[in-house]
Amino acid sequence: MKVVNNAGQILVLTGGGGGGGGALTVSAAGGSVSNGSIVFANNAFISFGLAGSTITGSHNGITIQTNPAVSGSNGSFSFQTLSFGSSNGLHFYTTNGSIVGSYTVPTVTNSS
Repeated sequence: MKVVNNAGQILVLTGGGGGGGGALTVSAAGGSVSNGSIVFANNAFISFGLAGSTITGSHNGITIQTNPAVSGSNGSFSFQTLSFGSSNGLHFYTTNGSIVGSYTVPTVTNSS
């Protein structure tokens, strides 16, 4: 059996001929090993299970970008948590899963 993922990486499983009992060879990412069994191990992002005789896998949906960056007119920076500050009457807050900006127009007295 040959499985190709969306990154073009290939996993090849080869069993012993016809009658069983032969070594099982597993190849992935340029390496291979002959063994009597294959273990699908869970990690922080992918979990495996067995439904009848079918191996199932699920992804928790979380993806990681290690150095996201943001830029503005005066430069850029990387961050792990992006914070919005308040300045000169412009205030940021969150509501219903969104970031909202609010500006308070200053009161001007004795202007013509």
